[in-house]
Amino acid sequence: MSGIGQRIKQLLKSREQSQKALSQATGIPQSTLSDIIKEKKQPSIDKVEQIADFLQVDLHWLIAGRPFTPPPAATAGVAESEGRRAYQAEDTRSDYPRDVEAIIAILISLDAEARRLIKEMAERLQHKT
Repeated sequence: MSGIGQRIKQLLKSREQSQKALSQATGIPQSTLSDIIKEKKQPSIDKVEQIADFLQVDLHWLIAGRPFTPPPAATAGVAESEGRRAYQAEDTRSDYPRDVEAIIAILISLDAEARRLIKEMAERLQHKT
């Protein structure tokens, strides 16, 4: 999968959703969605946020194709300034190890039947331990 359009297309397929449903839920015209999926247009961040919300995926993954991982220096956070709450990178960092994030990204790209089979396999492995 290369770009955001391909990720949207795969997510729609795996969630058994249509461009029409996405259009109705987000208010983004179907013609615009079609151009985004075909990668003829780059969507605005507002549109990407709406699409990510509808598809229930991480915004960073939808844009970049990989989960967000802050640089080590960023995890220390930022001191409070002028009475405002400081931004903490930990607030956005995933609590999952990288291998789990990779598995989740793969699962998201699979169709419903493949996810069902993987779930059954994981449950069998879980009962072995």
